[in-house]
Amino acid sequence: MKIAKKVCSALLIHMEIEEKIFYPQVRKKIDDDDLMNESMVEHARAKDLIKQIGQLKPNDPMFDAKIKVLGEQITRHVEEEESEMFPKVKKAKLDLSLIGAELRKGQNRMREEHGLTPVAA
Repeated sequence: MKIAKKVCSALLIHMEIEEKIFYPQVRKKIDDDDLMNESMVEHARAKDLIKQIGQLKPNDPMFDAKIKVLGEQITRHVEEEESEMFPKVKKAKLDLSLIGAELRKGQNRMREEHGLTPVAA
């Protein structure tokens, strides 16, 4: 259960900084609203599943199934980002160093808000 909570917390932080920092910058440059909207829907589905997992006890028969489905959803989402979004981002010549620094700052701010140790740069 502790590992599941840590993973879910990390996923929530990751999704939030993507939605607030990365996606808006990408959306402006790649001109593919369908792709960006699908990513947001995928995040919403994952957040809903994380909420459901948070309401279960570890011995609940649905706990393992929901963790597995969450893992499968995240894997598919990452594969889509890597194969569809990231090539467009690369082509758009965004300043990835600057965006990376913004993402790290947002991640650390959120980790601190949740009582977690900031990640080293």
